[in-house]
Amino acid sequence: MWSLSYRNHVIMAFPSFDTATSRWAAQANISWVVGPVRESEFVRFPKRVGSEAEAVASALSAARVWIDKREKMHHGLSPHGTQEPGSIRALGSGLMR
Repeated sequence: MWSLSYRNHVIMAFPSFDTATSRWAAQANISWVVGPVRESEFVRFPKRVGSEAEAVASALSAARVWIDKREKMHHGLSPHGTQEPGSIRALGSGLMR
């Protein structure tokens, strides 16, 4: 099993051989902790590659992008883990009321 820890998420790559195309599919299970529970998402990426090793590398890379997008959408964070400027103003204005 291939796994990677990235931004408080655990990525486990699950390459799969696609018999229809005779190519390898990149897939990953991505999990993270929310309070006392662990949540996860199994993601199938559209890219097909020629080898199992390429599918693993592709899955790990695509999963990092998936996490960055998820974090940005759910937490108002940039892909580098810093708050977007607008979210600070929005939070500040809400606290003043």
